[in-house]
Amino acid sequence: MTPVRMLQPRVLDDMTIEVALSLMDSARVEYLLLCDGDDQTTGAVTRTRLTAFRDSSAYTDRTRLREVLHPQSPVPSPPWEASCAVSSPVTRST
Repeated sequence: MTPVRMLQPRVLDDMTIEVALSLMDSARVEYLLLCDGDDQTTGAVTRTRLTAFRDSSAYTDRTRLREVLHPQSPVPSPPWEASCAVSSPVTRST
């Protein structure tokens, strides 16, 4: 069996909450790393937080991740600070 190393998905912070939750379901992850338009990691957001926001009165189907990102959200340290453009959810090693 080939070992699989899962990398946390990194997404742009302009993604909608619904798309992000769908991605989290597909990738089977509990949080996403967020990147801005300059390809810089800006924070992380959890499934719990997105679900709570989606269930609040502030939610609309156009709400973007950057709108729920708290300014003091933790930013992961390397190697996750790599460019968003080169992220891959799954890497197979041989």
